[in-house]
Amino acid sequence: MLGAFLFRGDDVDKPAAVLSGGEKSRLALALILLDPPSVLLMDEPTIHLDIASVDALIRALQAYEGALCFISHDVHFIRAIARRVVRVESGQLTEFLGDWDYYLWKRGSAGELGFERSAFPPGRRCRGGAGGPNRREDRRRAAEARADLARRTRG
Repeated sequence: MLGAFLFRGDDVDKPAAVLSGGEKSRLALALILLDPPSVLLMDEPTIHLDIASVDALIRALQAYEGALCFISHDVHFIRAIARRVVRVESGQLTEFLGDWDYYLWKRGSAGELGFERSAFPPGRRCRGGAGGPNRREDRRRAAEARADLARRTRG
C-alpha cells in the first residue's frame, strides 16, 4: 500500500513526525484505504500533493467501492473522480447528475468559469461510462500538461 502512495526504499521506515506535509497526507490516505470505511468525506484532498501523488490518489479512489463526497478546486482531480457535481453558490445547492464536463455543458458558461468547454457530449467521460476511444490519449496529454506546468512554476 505504501508503494502505491509513492513511498520507496528507506521512506517506508521513516517516523511520521519527520515526514513532509505532502508525505503525511499520502500516509493518512494510505492508512484510510488499508481498512476503507463505507463513506469518505474529503475536503481539498489534493492540496498538499505533488502531481504524482495526485495521480496515485486518483487511482486509489477509482478502485474504492464506498461512497465518496469531496470538495475540490482541482479540475484534474474532479474530472477523474466526480460522477455528480453539486455547485454551492450563495448558500444554494444545485445538483448536476453528471461529471465535470456535463456540469460545464449544463451551465453553458465554460468560458465564464475559466475552463475549456469539453468537446465530448455530456456523459461521455463519466466514470463507469464509455470513455471514448481517445481516453488514454486524453489522460496522457493532461499528465504532460500538468508536468509542464509544474516545471515552469518550480523554476
